[in-house]
Parts: sequence; structure tokens; C-alpha cells
Amino acid sequence: MTARVSIDIDPLLTVKLVLHAKTRLTNISHVVDTVSLYLDSSVELPLHKACKYNSLDLLNRIFNSTLTMPRQTNTNARCKWSIRDLFQQEPHYRQHEFTKSMLEAVRLQNLDMMKWLCIELPG
Repeated sequence: MTARVSIDIDPLLTVKLVLHAKTRLTNISHVVDTVSLYLDSSVELPLHKACKYNSLDLLNRIFNSTLTMPRQTNTNARCKWSIRDLFQQEPHYRQHEFTKSMLEAVRLQNLDMMKWLCIELPG
């Protein structure tokens, strides 16, 4: 049984380039997305740290990944924890991230980032 990955973020360019030579792999639609998702550590950055890079593309990548990743329901002793899980499950953490991210956007004097934060993290 093949795992299906449904993500709304573009695969990493490096993954596309490396797997391009392996046409048998790139013809299987989920392989590039799955490998990209596995290698993309940027999606684990807390939003306030991502804001320091002054990139709305990075914020969108992290936020879209957060929305599309299935919640982990692991009852094993070794729990798989991620920033995405915390962001989805804890409203206080979301508010904390909003506050710290907004402070960073103000420090950078990035009005577009401030607007993005207000739209994507309301309440």
C-alpha cells in the first residue's frame, strides 16, 4: 500500500532536480512531494523565527504546510512531536506566535508581513 501525500506547497527545487534524472520516480506523482516534505526542515520553523528572514514566501510555505499536514495521532511510547501539531492544537501557542511574529514584523518595518499575520492568524 502506497502512502498518499496531499500538500499544497511546491516541492523543493533540489528534490525536483535530483529526481529529474530518475524518470521512473518522477512519473510517480507523490514521490517528489513525499521526498520534498521529508527534507524540508523550513516547515518546522516557528513563525516568529521565520519572520526574521523577512520573506512572505517562507511564511506562506510554513503556514500552508501547517494547514495541510494531517495531525499525528500516535499512541506509541515514542511520540512524534512537531511545531505543526502544537500550532494546530494549542490556541495559546498560536497567540504567542502571533505576538512574537508581529513584534518581528514591526522591527523589520514590514507592513505586508503585518497584514499577512492579521489575515492568517486572526483572533
